[in-house]
Amino acid sequence: MIVVDNCSPDGSFEIIKKEFKNNCNVDVIQTNSNDGYSSGNNFGIKFAISKYDSEIVGIINPDVILSDKSNIDELAKILMSNEDYGIVGGRAVNYYGNDSLQLSAWDIPTNAGILINLSNILRNRQCLTHIQKVADNLVQVDCVAGCYFLAKTEAMKKVNFFDEGTFYIMKKIF
Repeated sequence: MIVVDNCSPDGSFEIIKKEFKNNCNVDVIQTNSNDGYSSGNNFGIKFAISKYDSEIVGIINPDVILSDKSNIDELAKILMSNEDYGIVGGRAVNYYGNDSLQLSAWDIPTNAGILINLSNILRNRQCLTHIQKVADNLVQVDCVAGCYFLAKTEAMKKVNFFDEGTFYIMKKIF
């Protein structure tokens, strides 16, 4: 496991490093600056590729709770079962127990969809329209949620990793 501290200003890095100092199965690393979600993930992914020559990388946010650790193994099996798969995500369930697929996936945003989502009245009302059932408990979608997913490192390399402007731009605007 690799824990990436995205240059937290609150001393988190030292606390996390101390917590895992005797665990050889955990690498705790820190970015030089907080340049957003994508940049922090790219930092960890590139570290995993460099140090471990990883075939698969996974992202799991610190607020995600897995109901069963075997979920990761199941996602890895699905990911590796088809050469066309580049990324797979788990189905998210929110704090209230809601597990709508829209918590876990969405369509590639259109300009109109972005405007709708930014409006206070219609916020998060976009419909998931690009969905195709592949098998029981497996659907193909445009995008998976960034809180919990696995990806083939070759697929990440092919698309030049995550666009590091994804959330950093929003941070600068707001």
